[in-house]
Amino acid sequence: MDKTLLYEASMQWAPDFPRQATFGSGAKQGEVSSRLELRDWLMQAHESGGPGYTSVYSFPNGHSLDGNLPKIDTLFFDLDIPSDEGSYNPQEGGDIDA
Repeated sequence: MDKTLLYEASMQWAPDFPRQATFGSGAKQGEVSSRLELRDWLMQAHESGGPGYTSVYSFPNGHSLDGNLPKIDTLFFDLDIPSDEGSYNPQEGGDIDA
């Protein structure tokens, strides 16, 4: 994975901080406070086989679990294929019509 491209792409889908992100090989999340930290955590997750995740919103006033509202700054649409209508694995290809 290219660190520079990841950093540049994050300017679009992670415009401000703090926000949540994964690190390491598991699904652990923590708060990142800068773009460099986000890039480094996502690189660490990638290199150790973990999921690469960052929240679609930032937490400028604290986390929503503490009663604070997040700042929604990005929207992602994850269109999944129902299990009874075909399958698709981006590493192996699949039924493109599904």
